[in-house]
Amino acid sequence: MTLRLSSQSTSSLLSTFTTDPNISSSQKATSLKTLITIFQNILDPSKTDEKFNRIKSSNQILKQRIYNYTPLVSLLLLVGFEKTVVEGEEMYVFKGSLEILKEAMKELDVNLQLFQTSLSKSDSTSSGKKSITST
Repeated sequence: MTLRLSSQSTSSLLSTFTTDPNISSSQKATSLKTLITIFQNILDPSKTDEKFNRIKSSNQILKQRIYNYTPLVSLLLLVGFEKTVVEGEEMYVFKGSLEILKEAMKELDVNLQLFQTSLSKSDSTSSGKKSITST
């Protein structure tokens, strides 16, 4: 039996996040890159330590980049993270399928590339405008 991540669910969550007008473009990019790094650490066969399978709920950087955004927390849960207590500390622990995580990472990568491409286009459009100065 093959487990498949619903790309529509992943896409929907990522779309909700990337189109939120209350989140700056740079914050969106940083958050997506952070998720990719977390997923890469889990998928990296050289990183066998269990610490790579868990992320602390109390981590301030992750609060700013991920936990403050409901769609990103939902994505963590969708791909197989479970919120639990380990050694007295609340954490998200990956207990899912590596195949599902790989699929989600591909989706994240595509979204980040599309997002960065659209940012580049809007930056070049706005930088091409001339300003008029009065003398």
